[in-house]
Amino acid sequence: MTELINKIKIIRHGYPNATRIYQFLLALPITVATNERCFSKLKLIKNKLRSTLMPDKMEWLMISSAEKDLLENADLSSFAEEWSHLKNRRVKLV
Repeated sequence: MTELINKIKIIRHGYPNATRIYQFLLALPITVATNERCFSKLKLIKNKLRSTLMPDKMEWLMISSAEKDLLENADLSSFAEEWSHLKNRRVKLV
């Protein structure tokens, strides 16, 4: 794959339209596969958890599965800290 990209860079000046077509064709399968993967994950989540989850929670799970690349870089400790401040769940016994 990298050899093909290097050859395209070499012939870019002589055949500009051909290089554009090659670049488009090389990027096409990757884009389609990524979209299909997201939709298949959404379908699995929807089928498996449909009976046990409320609709709003299932919607958030589907969104988070589709946007996995953004969530991988997120700082979960800051999210947990904010959530813990929203509602104090501890009960004083004394």
